[in-house]
Amino acid sequence: MKRLMNGASVLVTGSTSGIGLGIATELVRWSPGAHIVLNGFGDTAPAIAAVEQARAESEVSGERGKTLFVDADLSTATGCEDVVNTVIQRTGRIDVLVNNAGMQH
Repeated sequence: MKRLMNGASVLVTGSTSGIGLGIATELVRWSPGAHIVLNGFGDTAPAIAAVEQARAESEVSGERGKTLFVDADLSTATGCEDVVNTVIQRTGRIDVLVNNAGMQH
């Protein structure tokens, strides 16, 4: 299996559950060396654990990315700026954005 995204920084918004979490876990299975940055509401521990489990199941020697969570409210311009700045500060860049965040009422 090709691991084209190893070393890439991937931000998946709305990724603490549902489709966003599914995207994050599949990305890390495909490229365990990618840095996966989660963002969303609620209890983040299960989401981080799910991504780390997928990474452990897919890991090949020498391929190890990070799993991070960035808390930011993406319904505001400030929240969007905060998440981008934090991801860049922690991983050096954003290579891929999966814009999955939805509005909660």
